[in-house]
Amino acid sequence: MSRKYFAFGSLLAEYTGELSLLTGTALEKFSASPGRPDFTVELRQEALPSCGDCARIAQMPDGAVYRKNGIWHRRFVANYNGDFREYAVVEYTDRTAILTVAPDCGNVPQCVESCTAFEHLALSADALPLHASHIQIGGRAILFTAPSGTGKSTQAALWQEHRGAEIINGDKALLLCGARPIFASGLPYSGTSGICRNAAAELQAIVVLQQGKKNVLTRLSGGRAVIRLMTGVICQNWHENDAEKALSLAIRTVETVPIYSLSCLPDESAVACLETALQELSKEEK
Repeated sequence: MSRKYFAFGSLLAEYTGELSLLTGTALEKFSASPGRPDFTVELRQEALPSCGDCARIAQMPDGAVYRKNGIWHRRFVANYNGDFREYAVVEYTDRTAILTVAPDCGNVPQCVESCTAFEHLALSADALPLHASHIQIGGRAILFTAPSGTGKSTQAALWQEHRGAEIINGDKALLLCGARPIFASGLPYSGTSGICRNAAAELQAIVVLQQGKKNVLTRLSGGRAVIRLMTGVICQNWHENDAEKALSLAIRTVETVPIYSLSCLPDESAVACLETALQELSKEEK
């Protein structure tokens, strides 16, 4: 069976099966040498498998989740000219997933990128997916997390314009929590931002944003930091273990990485405010 490997920092994924389905996906930017994978995804394009008498666990606008004999089944539906039809099914355990794409699926690359239960597989390998604008500067990563429309992309763009930072991803980041220090890796999932680079670096700070009439930066710690960080975590809440695993990795992150709350203006003054705090922190570390 043919195989391809993709790396997200130190996390290695093996893809097998109908590898032609990878053509045109952002995953191709993350190609890596063969090695011992942290998880495996098999790709198929054929008639979708039946779930039989599986127990339904959750219902969402884009489909439903079922479970039988320790295997999770997520079935995806879309509106085809007023007719709701299934276009993909992913069957998965902790370290393996089988993605079956319907023969008439209209957007195979998008399906392959978004329907593999990646969040669950990553958590199983001690990696925490986060909604965040991800930048690198001075060889280290900074993540801006907040609800959509709060200003994540704006702050990342300000750091790029005024400090020469590189934007790695405009929407998501992966925290590699299995070792110290924690690293942040780029991902092939970038939402509407379209910014997606293959890069990983030691995580310098996570900044939880909110809009404000002036710049106010607060260092968060303990339970407060964990709660604010968890608002940006991406996990499958219907899975019996994922929320618990995500919380455990968030606690590990808070114990290792500075977490800030930043109420800010959409201009260079917000950059300077955070930059000063990080410079002071670097002095303390030395």
